[in-house]
Amino acid sequence: MRILVRAPNWVGDAVMSMPALRAIQSRHPEAEIAVLARPWVAELYRRDNSSLRLLLDEASAQQGGVEGRLRLSRELRAGGFDWVVLLPNSFDSALVAWLARIPRRIGYARDGRSWLLTDPVRPPAKGDLPPHQRFYYLELLRRAGLLDRLPDCPEIRIPGDAPAGRQLFRRFGLTGSTVVGVSPGAAFGGAKRWPPERFAKVAARLAEELEAEVALFGAAAESELCAVVAGQIGPRAFNLAGRTSLGQFIDLAAACACFLTNDSGAMHIASAVGVPTVAVFGPTDAEATGPAGPASRIVRVPVECSPCLLRECPIDHRCMLRVEAAGVEAELRALVEIPLVKSIPLVKAMDTRAKIVSLEQAEELAARLRGDSRPLVVTAGGFDVLQAADARFLRRIHSNGAVLLVAVYNDTTLRGMGQSSGPVLGERARAELVAALETVDYVLVWRQADLKPLVDRLRPDHLEFPAPGEAGRNIIGEVRERHAAAGPCEQGDGSKAAG
Repeated sequence: MRILVRAPNWVGDAVMSMPALRAIQSRHPEAEIAVLARPWVAELYRRDNSSLRLLLDEASAQQGGVEGRLRLSRELRAGGFDWVVLLPNSFDSALVAWLARIPRRIGYARDGRSWLLTDPVRPPAKGDLPPHQRFYYLELLRRAGLLDRLPDCPEIRIPGDAPAGRQLFRRFGLTGSTVVGVSPGAAFGGAKRWPPERFAKVAARLAEELEAEVALFGAAAESELCAVVAGQIGPRAFNLAGRTSLGQFIDLAAACACFLTNDSGAMHIASAVGVPTVAVFGPTDAEATGPAGPASRIVRVPVECSPCLLRECPIDHRCMLRVEAAGVEAELRALVEIPLVKSIPLVKAMDTRAKIVSLEQAEELAARLRGDSRPLVVTAGGFDVLQAADARFLRRIHSNGAVLLVAVYNDTTLRGMGQSSGPVLGERARAELVAALETVDYVLVWRQADLKPLVDRLRPDHLEFPAPGEAGRNIIGEVRERHAAAGPCEQGDGSKAAG
C-alpha cells in the first residue's frame, strides 16, 4: 500500500503535524509512505525519518495557477498512491489530490471541498478534544478510522544535532560555547511581535550572566529587525537572519543554551529540539498553537481582546506591550535554572552586595557545584586582605578554577588598616570589604569562630587557611578524611594551605 501525506505549508504547523505522521507510520508499518511538502518545510520531515519518501511541491509553489496544479497532479498520479491524508484545510490541497485521481482522499470537510474528498471528516467542535493543534491533526486520523483513539502525546520532539550546530556557529564567527538564541520576528504579522528593545534587554542580561553570545534568527525579510536588536545588545550579538537554511537552523537551535521568541516557526523548532524556550504570546491562541516541547514556557498578559488572531493590531497593541521584560526574564531564568553561581553575578570594583550570600544560598551553591563537578573552596575571613602574602593565597585558590567562598566571622580582615583589635565595622561592612576582591566569588557572614558546623553543611571540596591553627588543622583533617573515603582528590600545594 502506498500512502501520501500532504503536509501543512508553514513551519509551525508542520512541527505540530509530526505526531500525526508518526501515528500513520506506526499504524501502517508495511506501507510505503510519502510526504508532499513545500520546499521550506521539507527538511523537517527528511530528518525526522530518512526512510520517508519526500516529494516537493515545487511546481505549484513556483508557477501557481492551473498549469502548476495540473503538473503536480500528473506527478502524483504516476506515483500510484492508494490514498492520501490531507492535513491542510485548503481547497487547493484537495483539488490537487482529486486531479491526481488518488482512490481514497481523507481530509476535514472545510473550505467548501467536501465534494473533492472520498472521506470528508466532520471538523471537531470546540471542547471535543484537547485544544492544541497537534490533536486536531490526530483527530482527523481517528475520525477517519485510522486510529482507535487519540494518543496521549504530551510533547513534540524533532531531532537536532547540537555538535553540528556548535560547529556551524563557529563558521558564523561565534565561539559556540554558550549561545542564547533569539527570534524577534513573526511571519504572521506585526501584531505577534514583542517590542525589539525588550528582546534586547532580556537577551543582554542573560548573555552577561551566562557569559554567552546571542544569535539573532529570522527570515531574510527580518534581517533589519534582527540588526536593530543586535545593535542594542552590543558586540555579543550576531545577526544570522536570512543566512541559514531550515536544516541549519534546526541544528543551531539545538546548540543554544536557551531560546527567546515570539509565537513563530522558530519557537516550535527550538521547543521541539528540547531547548529551554520562552515564547511571548499576544494576539494568538497559546492553548492551540503554543510550544509543545519538553522545556517550554509561555508569557502573556490576559486582555479582553485576546486572542484576536489579527495580523495587525487596530488599537494599542496592549496584549504585547503589557508584557514586561522583567517577567519574561524571570520565566527564562526559572526554565533554564541558571545556577546560583551564575545568577549571582561576579561583580567588580565596589559593587559587592550581590556576592554576599545567605547560608541557604551557600548550601544551594554547594549542591549545584557538586552536580556540575566543580570544586568549592571555603576559607575563613581571618586573613589580611591588604597583605601581599594573603592576596597571593587567594589568587592561588582562584586560579585553579575553584569557586571561592569566604566565611567572614571576625575583625582580623582589617589588621592591615592599622587596627590591631576590637570591633571596627559591622559584619555586613566587613563582608562587603572582602567581597570587593576580584579573587573572591562569594562571601558568607558566619557568626561563629568554629567553622565545623559550616563545613558539615556545605561539604566543600577544600577548606583552606593562610596559617591554620590547631582547630583549623583538625577541620582540614576531617575534610581530607571525607574525601579520601569518597575517592582520590587533589590536595593543597602550599605550606600555608591545605585542602
